[in-house]
Amino acid sequence: MTRKEKAQRLFLTANCTQATVGAFSDLLGVEEATALRLTSGLGTGVGGMQLTCGTLIGGALVLGSVYADATGANKAFVSAQVRAFVQAFQQKHGSCQCSELLPQAIASRDPNLPGRPCLRYVWSAVELLTETLGLSEDFPE
Repeated sequence: MTRKEKAQRLFLTANCTQATVGAFSDLLGVEEATALRLTSGLGTGVGGMQLTCGTLIGGALVLGSVYADATGANKAFVSAQVRAFVQAFQQKHGSCQCSELLPQAIASRDPNLPGRPCLRYVWSAVELLTETLGLSEDFPE
């Protein structure tokens, strides 16, 4: 199974943040169920308020989990990685705000695309994270 496939499977019942983080659960140092619980209120732009896209929030959590040290000594590096990830997403999709992305996803929904309308953003975040982290697309079983 690829990371995108895992994210898609999770997105059938989880939110966009959960699906994004879940696709990298092997890197988090916590059980997948814990990661999903921790991110449960972050979908549809934090608490459903359609603020920052949940896939970006999930990506920031993944990057922080991989790159940050416990002392915070490298927080500038982590912030730079997150900023580059967010900028790449924004360049590709034209926005970082759920309130702008969700209506676009609904209006241009491809009926052949499985899952909910924002799956394209989940996939995009997973692709960008995989590239940023230099990982294989395959999720380790």
